[in-house]
Amino acid sequence: MGLAFWGRGDLEAAHQAYSAGAEGLRRTGHIADVLGCSITLADIRITQGRLSEALRTYEQALRLASNQDGTVLRGTADMYVGMSQIACERDDLPAATRHLLRAEELGEHTWLPQNPYRWRVAMARVRDAEGDLDGALDLLDEAQRVYTGDFSPNVRPIPPLRARVLAAQGRVGEALAWARAQGLSAETDLSYLREFEHVTLARALLAQHRAQRSEAAIDDAARLLERLRQAAEAGERTGSVIEILVLQALTDHARADVPGAAAALERALTLAEPEGYVRVFAGERPPMASLLRRVAKQRPTWNYVRRLLSAGSHAGGTARQRLVEPLSERELDVLRLLGSDLDGPDIARELTVSLNTPADAHQAHLRQARRQQPPGRRASSRGAQPAVARPRPLTKKSPRRGLQALTDHLAPGRLGRARRCARSPWLPKRLRNSTGSASAAPNQCGVRVSNSAASPGARTRSCSPRTSRSRPLRT
Repeated sequence: MGLAFWGRGDLEAAHQAYSAGAEGLRRTGHIADVLGCSITLADIRITQGRLSEALRTYEQALRLASNQDGTVLRGTADMYVGMSQIACERDDLPAATRHLLRAEELGEHTWLPQNPYRWRVAMARVRDAEGDLDGALDLLDEAQRVYTGDFSPNVRPIPPLRARVLAAQGRVGEALAWARAQGLSAETDLSYLREFEHVTLARALLAQHRAQRSEAAIDDAARLLERLRQAAEAGERTGSVIEILVLQALTDHARADVPGAAAALERALTLAEPEGYVRVFAGERPPMASLLRRVAKQRPTWNYVRRLLSAGSHAGGTARQRLVEPLSERELDVLRLLGSDLDGPDIARELTVSLNTPADAHQAHLRQARRQQPPGRRASSRGAQPAVARPRPLTKKSPRRGLQALTDHLAPGRLGRARRCARSPWLPKRLRNSTGSASAAPNQCGVRVSNSAASPGARTRSCSPRTSRSRPLRT
């Protein structure tokens, strides 16, 4: 009965039916099956816009599982994956990541069959929130490869999730091609099972208008969103209503309907504030920030709006760099000189630093660099000589560690390593040459990076102009 109600979009009846089934399973000792039901119960509450109840569902299931004589039951990891999605929506990205790492640590024997793809989808949301759209797309592609379905309706399929990322990247043609392949249009019949897909189509149409100034696309989006809002309200799917209202606000803003945009946004904010929604607003980035600033100006005491503006300001590249404050001119000078052909004494002369005073001037710059790193990654500095922690290796999976590795290597005797870090392709793009040209033109920081040095597989580098030979890099 629960599946039938869920498929029709009668979510409250579906929740009651699943709750009764889960209670019967608990009484008979089938706790692992209770955990499976908890995923469905939480998903229903999320669609209804009741994030707190969804979180309690996961937490209660974990407490139930922990009472089983120390045995980690199958399905336990899935509870952490579910909790991560709620933490991500509330913009608690550290907590979301911790939950996902905990799920991974528990091992495959604690996973339900659907967990491998759910884990990747949840991590893709974290990457999206960090501004790493390429990473999110890679994870969604992996999720599709490991996807396993069950008897529950798949109301948030992976392909529309992927289309959303494509639209956010500006790859509007690919997103619209997906919609056409699915037979979606602004005029097709609506149903709860395809609601997520239709909302994705509206996002793609809005992106098409931004890219091509297509009036037909924005008109189609407006009509489709109005139909979707009415259907979601009739089904009491508040979570869907919030997202649709956000998109309606953006659509009205694009059509220069300022009063309509403000009304839709304020209604979305009113519905979202009690449950702590953040990413549904902050994820829209600059277009939403403009509307939020207007609301903040009209209602300066609304703390929730200020919180959303703060979250939006950390999206994209700023979130990925993870610096507490921007690099100083002095630190940028160090980067520029490391990218040059100067040796240690020449760099010291350029910086007007004595080679014999590493314990004062040089250490002061290291302390400043460490203060700009996240608190959990600051190296200690005790004694006269700077104690620099050995940096983690630079890999594609850890691009944000590039700047940390570079600053850690700025100690005396590690000039070569620091120079190689400055040329690393995993250093934030703002701090290295991203053009890939063989001319080694300086980037925004003035660092000259050659094409061969920027390649992850490069094993040689050019010496200074005083010699024409090449030598292998030390590893």
